[in-house]
Amino acid sequence: MGAAPTRPLDPAHHFSFDSRRLRPSRRSARPGPVVKVKVAPWGRSLSGRGLAGSLFAAPAHERLDAAHALHAEGLAVHVDLIVRQDGTHRGVTPAQVRAVRSELPHASIDLHLIVEGDPRDSHTHAAIEEAIHMGLDLGVERISLSRELLDCYHSALQDARQRGLAVWCELPHDAPADPVAGADGLLIMLIRPGTTEAADPAGLTTVRALAGRVPVGVDGGVTETLARECADLGASPIISGRALLTTS
Repeated sequence: MGAAPTRPLDPAHHFSFDSRRLRPSRRSARPGPVVKVKVAPWGRSLSGRGLAGSLFAAPAHERLDAAHALHAEGLAVHVDLIVRQDGTHRGVTPAQVRAVRSELPHASIDLHLIVEGDPRDSHTHAAIEEAIHMGLDLGVERISLSRELLDCYHSALQDARQRGLAVWCELPHDAPADPVAGADGLLIMLIRPGTTEAADPAGLTTVRALAGRVPVGVDGGVTETLARECADLGASPIISGRALLTTS
């Protein structure tokens, strides 16, 4: 299903949401899907402790199977929406997110919006607006984004918060360990967003400093060892991709 037409968004002004838009069709789940993507055994031991699998780590044609595999293990589904300057997506696409929700109506899903271009450009405006509307309409757990986007789209995001969508701020692990106004939680990035670098364990210092003061999660290159350490610190969500999902 394609995106429903939306009116242009001025990030500096208030706007309202129409909950009827982008309503997913509730197809019945596929009978006995053959899942090619598997969850690493260690992931099962962290079920119920905030672990989420990143669909971006799975090949595009296997992302729906990856979501099925995660949900079957009681794990959450994390979606990286990576928007280029021209408004197109190089990460998980909105259509893929809608397909996941359609087939898994009870899955826990969260969105991470990463904008590579100017967030005020008309093309990126449309993609950001779609992400916010989609988060509301599909009932995702939260949407995480940079401080720049949080500031630029403050009014729109506060509207979304009032409608029940949790808004989190993405925070580099070496940034000051302070709560961010207008954010419900902080997602500590152990790598640069949208990359496949190795995680910097020094980021756990920031997690320790914030734990208990504000909801805090971790993302980026999370291995089994890091995931267990983060779980012990009380971080949630704990987002892992390459170390958690394997293909066969």
